[in-house]
Amino acid sequence: MELDLQEQINKLRADLETNTVTTAETKATVDQIKTDTSEIIEVFKALSGGFKTLEFIGKLAKPLAAIIAFATGIAAWFGHIPWKGK
Repeated sequence: MELDLQEQINKLRADLETNTVTTAETKATVDQIKTDTSEIIEVFKALSGGFKTLEFIGKLAKPLAAIIAFATGIAAWFGHIPWKGK
């Protein structure tokens, strides 16, 4: 009876050691996944900022094109007027 109890204790200790090693390996893996995931999230945030900038430029392009067309029309109109100095 005494021997069976000692064998059970030894088995429990071996199982505990195995579980401790496995837990440490799992934690290392989870930490690596967390690091990789945070890097991916940083890239997505940077891309999101880039897309917001492109969206702003796109919104700005329409009125800017109209202003440039208007200025070009005015310049062309003034270019065809005969001036006294010419």
